[in-house]
Amino acid sequence: METLENKPKRVGPLIAAVGLGVLLNPLNTTMISVALARLQEYFEVGFEEISWLIATYYLASAIANPIMGKLSDSYGRKRFFLIGLLLVTLSSLLAPFSTSFGMLLAFRTVQAIGTSAVFPSGMAIVRQAAGEKQARAFGYLAMFTSGAAALGPSVGGLLLDAGDWPALFAINFPIIAASFILILKVVPPDAKRGAARPKIDVWGMLWFSAAVCFILMFLLSLEKTPAWWTLAGVAVSAWLFYRVENRAAEPFIKLDVMIRNLGVLRVNTHYILANLIYYSIVFGMPIYYQTVYDLTPSQSGLAMLALAIPNVMSGPIASRLVERAGVRITIILGSAVNFIGGIILALQGDNAPLAAIILNMALFGFSAGMLNVSLQQALYMHVAKRDTGVASGLFMNARFFGSMMSSSLLGFVFHEAVSPSRLKVMAVCCAVIGVMMVLLALRQKARERLPEADA
Repeated sequence: METLENKPKRVGPLIAAVGLGVLLNPLNTTMISVALARLQEYFEVGFEEISWLIATYYLASAIANPIMGKLSDSYGRKRFFLIGLLLVTLSSLLAPFSTSFGMLLAFRTVQAIGTSAVFPSGMAIVRQAAGEKQARAFGYLAMFTSGAAALGPSVGGLLLDAGDWPALFAINFPIIAASFILILKVVPPDAKRGAARPKIDVWGMLWFSAAVCFILMFLLSLEKTPAWWTLAGVAVSAWLFYRVENRAAEPFIKLDVMIRNLGVLRVNTHYILANLIYYSIVFGMPIYYQTVYDLTPSQSGLAMLALAIPNVMSGPIASRLVERAGVRITIILGSAVNFIGGIILALQGDNAPLAAIILNMALFGFSAGMLNVSLQQALYMHVAKRDTGVASGLFMNARFFGSMMSSSLLGFVFHEAVSPSRLKVMAVCCAVIGVMMVLLALRQKARERLPEADA
């Protein structure tokens, strides 16, 4: 197992270094959504083709996150964090020179793999360094990740107006440079490996990747005609993965910790539901503002600040609440706020003022920030430090699954028209999911930790 050789003296700069790196994934995931129409025109492709810019990013990230997390656990967290930054640099440098849509897809895939190396290794670095203050540290990190996801459309709109679609890649360079320099300065070297090299469970990774591919293909198909045959692929891949992992001397994913552990399963399920609501708001409300209230794309982007600002601010609040009241209370509170936001949105009339709708978005933003921190803290109650990388990768996958499911929910809600009555349907769906989240949160024990969780 790889760890840091020495803990850093100052955790603040380390959190800033990791935070700048981990925001690259959510920023590039949501930022490109405002440029799809422009890219469709530039490369002369149809809507189905252009949608693969988002789908392939999710697919590559979902596969690469746990794999990169496992490799960083084995070969060095700092090393893989820097490798990830270099891959994002390479892809961001070459993508603007793409001469075909296929080339752009390839560079976006490399970018997704790079950000997927940064996130799990970064979470492991912070967990190792923060000690007893890890809840507070993750609260600050949530400001980077959640804020980047919520601000992505707003930032993307401004960059598109300023420098066309290549500017969406250029914005990564100052972020990468700052993160790279800070990581080199404040993060201690990885501990030296022994003579024996860690064994890589290649077959486990392959069958895991196949299962994830089939799951995402099924979720993508829900907007039109469900591809039921993909479920057979999920079943076969999952069975083969289960057999391989049970026999592996050093499995890619420890089934007893990551899958059979009900605590980990509850946390990841809860995070899927939380992101299902959050990304339904992130992707659905800009369309609603532009259709119902005739806002311009830039104006709707500014309106989304009502979601982004409370999201960013609630992270540190949640971290302090976790320290004082515990994880369970914080998760219940964050889930309940989601339910309340859905009820209020459902009760608002057809002629609701724009200001009232925007103010209600603050509840969803506040809830998202609370749940990002508390659920991540709950996850690490069940996972040893040596497995932080792969656990963080799987946790990130829950976000991808939730966001993919949100596109199906939006397709169900707005397939007829984007209108106040259809928004109420989405609000009721959010409220129902909120109730499910509260019930799931009640199952979380106040103090639940594996004996080896701090190993």
